[in-house]
Parts: sequence; structure tokens; C-alpha cells
Amino acid sequence: MTQINELDHNLTFLINSWHAPFWDNFFFDYSKVWVWFPLYISYIYIFIRQEKKQAWMFIVSMILCFLIANHVSADIIKPLVARFRPSHDPLLQNSLHIINNYRGGNYGFVSSHAANTTGLAILLSLIIRNRLNTIMLICWTLLTSYSRIYLGVHFLGDTLGGMVLGSIAALIAYSLLKYLYKRYGQTSGDVMQIPSFSEKHIYVSVWVYVATCAVMLIVSV
Repeated sequence: MTQINELDHNLTFLINSWHAPFWDNFFFDYSKVWVWFPLYISYIYIFIRQEKKQAWMFIVSMILCFLIANHVSADIIKPLVARFRPSHDPLLQNSLHIINNYRGGNYGFVSSHAANTTGLAILLSLIIRNRLNTIMLICWTLLTSYSRIYLGVHFLGDTLGGMVLGSIAALIAYSLLKYLYKRYGQTSGDVMQIPSFSEKHIYVSVWVYVATCAVMLIVSV
């Protein structure tokens, strides 16, 4: 266990040490929750646009996934485990590259950012079976987790733990969606028939993600 903890510290310090002013600005913005509101809204738009009166089931599953991931990570696991963030760890806090004096709360295991993004990414990939959509969501999740390590507010282990929690939250939310769709949606027997989403609708979210990243890249110069 000591060796794993030491490896976690070393990898986190290594990632945090690869910094430059441009990437400081980019990852600081990338890590902000409100930056991704347009992406969330784009998926809600897709569901409403295509599913109309049945869109509420998909939206409810997204909300449930977020609530499970965020509540369990922030209100249960973090105070229970009480593992200091790198930015508050006595062995690391004075050696890290801290951006805009942002250090987060005291405890970091598990990462709520990683849990929330992983949960939504897996859930939305299960709902919308499209390769481009899935690749985009994987990039979103991995870069979000990387940004937390880059900023020095999470260990690599914190983000991996958050990904596991997010995966569980996604499966629970998807199970609820299957139940709701079986009861209220268009089903055939006991089989849940999630509709095939139109590519022109799917690409709305993809372009929103690309546009958001492009804006952050521009303002980071």
C-alpha cells in the first residue's frame, strides 16, 4: 500500500510539473463546472428535439447520475476517507505548481469532477450509440481528470476512484432509464428499445464541445 501511495504521489507531482502559462490558463478554465453548461444543455436539446414528450425520462436519468456521483463523492467518501488533496498535503503543498491560488477543499478522494464527468459520459454513450459522440465524451472525461491533476488539486488515484464511482452511477441511472422506458416508452415485450438518434442531432453536442474547447484555446493565448 505504501508503494502504491508513493507511486501516486510521484505521478501526480510529475504531471503537475509539466506546466506552461498557456496550459495553465487552458486547464484552469477547462476545470470550471459552468464552462460545460452549454454541453449539458445540448444533450437536453437532443432529447427534447427527438423524443419530445418522452424526453423527461432521459433528463431524469442524467440528473440522477449526477446526483449520485456528486453526493456520494463529496458528502460521503471525501469526509469518510479524509485524504488530503495534493494542494493540502504537507509533503507536497509547498512543491506544487498552484494556479491562481486555487487549492480546493481539504480532502480529494474521490474526485467529484472525475465522478460526474465519467458518469455522464458513460450514461450518454449508452443512450446515444454513436462512435463520434463516444470519442468526444471520452476526451471530455480524460481531459477533465487530467486538468484536476495538472492543477494540483487531485492525485491520480483520486481521479481513478472518481471514474469508478461515476461508472457505477451511470449504470444505476441507465437501469432506471430502462425501467422508465419499458413502462412509459416505446417497448416491445420486455425489451427496451432506445431509439436511434439522428446524426444531425448528435452532432449538436459534438460541435458544442469543439466550440467550447476552441474558445478556451483562444483565450488561453
